Amino acid sequence: MKLRTRLVLSYLIVVIVFAVGMLLLVEIVGRRITEHDLASADRSVDAVAQANLRLSENVLGRYGEEFVFLQGQLVASRLSAMLRGRNLTEYAALRRDEALRATATPDMLTYDGTRAGYCDLIDSRGVSVLHPNREVEGRNFRDWQGEYPKMWEMVRRAITAKDGSVVRGYYSFLDRDNRSKKKYMCILPVPDTPFFVCAVVNIDEYFTPVHAKIRAASASASRQGQRDILDRTEKSTAAMRYIVLAGSVVLVLIAGGFGAYLARTISRPILKLRDGVRRIGEGDFSISVGEGGIPEIDDLKKSVNRLGRQLTDYTTNLTREVQARQAVESELSVASRIQQSLLPHTFPPFPEHREFSLHAINRAAKQVGGDFYDFFFVSPDRLIVLIGDVSGKGVPASLFMAVTRTVLRIVCVHQPDVARALTETNRILCRDKDTDLFVTVFLACYDIRTGRVEYANGGHNPPFLLAPDGRCTPLAKPGGLILAIDPNEIYETNELTLSPGQTLVLYTDGVTEAMRPAQEPYGEQRFAALLQTLAGREMTDLCDAAVRDVMAFQQGRQFDDITLLAWRRET
Repeated sequence: MKLRTRLVLSYLIVVIVFAVGMLLLVEIVGRRITEHDLASADRSVDAVAQANLRLSENVLGRYGEEFVFLQGQLVASRLSAMLRGRNLTEYAALRRDEALRATATPDMLTYDGTRAGYCDLIDSRGVSVLHPNREVEGRNFRDWQGEYPKMWEMVRRAITAKDGSVVRGYYSFLDRDNRSKKKYMCILPVPDTPFFVCAVVNIDEYFTPVHAKIRAASASASRQGQRDILDRTEKSTAAMRYIVLAGSVVLVLIAGGFGAYLARTISRPILKLRDGVRRIGEGDFSISVGEGGIPEIDDLKKSVNRLGRQLTDYTTNLTREVQARQAVESELSVASRIQQSLLPHTFPPFPEHREFSLHAINRAAKQVGGDFYDFFFVSPDRLIVLIGDVSGKGVPASLFMAVTRTVLRIVCVHQPDVARALTETNRILCRDKDTDLFVTVFLACYDIRTGRVEYANGGHNPPFLLAPDGRCTPLAKPGGLILAIDPNEIYETNELTLSPGQTLVLYTDGVTEAMRPAQEPYGEQRFAALLQTLAGREMTDLCDAAVRDVMAFQQGRQFDDITLLAWRRET
């Protein structure tokens, strides 16, 4: 929809809203008048209904009391005849007689058949003999003396009276919903027996049917009055509607003409702005919209022109940055391939040697990293195995890693003692280093014939020794300092002998310091427990499973390089 059309419609909508508002006002006033008249009629009808209800309460109250007495008297007479000649002490036999039970515990019904009470039978001690609720039978009414003192007082008076008089009266009783009910009870002696009939009725329930009829009549009268009032109000409201509608039509015609003129004045410069913005969206940032006119629209024109110039400058700078980033990413890709080529990646590395098996994995956190591993023979029987971790990440760490690996290879070939080799490497790195980088290194020399391992540790995580039965223990960590810090550091040689089937697992801190998003570290204990479950597996499976577990623990958020190297003595 065009802007001009929207503006015209906006004026028409204002007028229509005004007209609708007037109609609503008429409706509201009419409704208020109607409500006032209806309320007056309702109050009159309600006053008459309440008077009738009060009258019915007095009449029905007396009627209900007399009905209860007569019903109880009838039950007592029938029971006297049915109990004649029977053993009146065998309550169990009496309770099994269903005909006797039906006679002694009939329902008290209203005129429309609604149950409003019941009868029950008690003995001269106040014990319930027959009751509609069989759970009450056998209990003494004295048990409820605390809860219903008025009820018990009537029972006590009846069973202690010497003249066989009838006891009647009201008491309050709580129903199953814990609501208070006003009940009327009439206690009559059963002639020629030690029993008494208790006729109990909820007097309020006698009122319900009559009250319903009174209310229905009141509602009918109220509805008729409301119809009369509504008819009169509707006629007067309809007349007001016609007046408001006629005035609204005139206002719509006037507003339509004025809106068309004003819309044409406002829409022209905005349409020019629309064309300018469209050309900017199509990539023509050199567009310039003529300035001038309404101040607010003129400010918008200046903003569009300024946006075109800024986008031109931004596009130029963005092109340069993209080209520079592509160049850096290309160089990083080359550096990553070079770094990976420095690490041994052919497994198994020495298929001709059946004395041991070895596998390693390096997973960099960025394109290039600082973790590294290496293994090579310095004699036919002596295998050098090492793992290291350079502080930091990225290109500087990868370059320092390459230097450290190269120095270690050169030094280990000429120096058979691992501690001296590590000491010499540290001295060279400290001498030639002009950065604040440092590196941790674990260096080991393995005799493939005897399984003897000589190792020196330069501040690196101690490896785990994994037995075939799953026992996993860390090697004792020597007190060697990390490399490239102190050129005078002297490292110590430690040794152990691998038994057939034992595995030495080397790793970097990217394994144990891996973090979940909730900042929970992976930890050495978790890693040791995992290795116990992997004992006996091939080296490839062990390394792959361990790295997968660490990566899954981080939930796709790898913050540090992960490197793992494991070798096992086979024979």
